[in-house]
Amino acid sequence: MAKEPSETRISSRLADLRGAFADMSDQSHDAGWSFLSDGGEPAPLIVAYDWDTSPLGSLQSWSPALCATLGLILPARAEIVLFWGPDYVALYNEAYAPTIGNKHLRALGRPACEN
Repeated sequence: MAKEPSETRISSRLADLRGAFADMSDQSHDAGWSFLSDGGEPAPLIVAYDWDTSPLGSLQSWSPALCATLGLILPARAEIVLFWGPDYVALYNEAYAPTIGNKHLRALGRPACEN
């Protein structure tokens, strides 16, 4: 089982990434990450996440279908969670985060059966 990142470490990393992500959004189209440009709080979390520990694999290897779907759900105001792939890996928008309470940071990018 993969080691769960601490909330403090993620919160600290998120703060560090906010400025970098703002700069990156101009270049996100070139990097193939344009689906993250309006992604709210989850966008920098997705960029910072160690996807090698997830069944989805590296962010660069994600399918166009997954990227397009996230591009639709991340900026939505409705609470939306997406369970992707045979392991039902959880990806969700900012509106959904309060719904899962203290599971918020550890659920992102992990199979549904772990949470």
